[in-house]
Amino acid sequence: MKYTLSLAIVFVILFNVAIAQKMGIRTGAIIGAPIPTIVDSGATGNPIIAYNIGFCGEVFRKKWFAVSTGINYERQFSSYTSLIDRTDTSLIQNVLGIPTMVNTYFRGEVNGRMNLHYLTIPAEVVIYPLKHLRIQVGTYAASLIAGQDTGLAHLVIGNNFTTSNNRYNNFPEMRKLDLGASGGIGFDFPFGLFIDLRLSRSFRVLLQEDFFYSNNQKVSKMYNTRASLGIGYFFYNRNNTANKEDRAG
Repeated sequence: MKYTLSLAIVFVILFNVAIAQKMGIRTGAIIGAPIPTIVDSGATGNPIIAYNIGFCGEVFRKKWFAVSTGINYERQFSSYTSLIDRTDTSLIQNVLGIPTMVNTYFRGEVNGRMNLHYLTIPAEVVIYPLKHLRIQVGTYAASLIAGQDTGLAHLVIGNNFTTSNNRYNNFPEMRKLDLGASGGIGFDFPFGLFIDLRLSRSFRVLLQEDFFYSNNQKVSKMYNTRASLGIGYFFYNRNNTANKEDRAG
């Protein structure tokens, strides 16, 4: 995975340096979290504003159409709480050795926090319906390079018959490669500055189903969903450079 990511980064840089008409840098605020398709009644999640920074480039095929790629570092924060109040039926042997069905009551509370670090490579088509207004849509591949999913699980069985507190870190169980769709809208100022709004949604679940089965939990399919408001600067624009040379000549 590390070698593949390194080769992809080198390719993107060389691709932009060799043929890109526009190259720039971008940074901004990002808010997002793994959002489940089904939310339990006792579960809540709170995305926390983080940040991203990256390099981008565009290759124009027409004045109104371009292909864009780049490299982004994205940090993603979120906190969550899950409350469980459940009654299970268990088969045990009573004092006479007779199998008997009994009810087992337990309550649980999980409080956790995710802090994830991604390197993302987008590949998008860019449409310019107006001279400085652009709309882009495409896909991305993201590598989860570091992070944590830590918290405390508090469990009470029966009427305070027994309690336990367990700290956990689910990061090793997370998929390290994320694939998804991305898009956005932006405005390019004539002097190189640009602003944009970008959205993305993953195709792959963050935690595999085996993780939930091994912990006797209900399967929760969570997909990374992000929104980012950013500002950037195109430090190189081959079209502007060519126009200046033509005027000078």
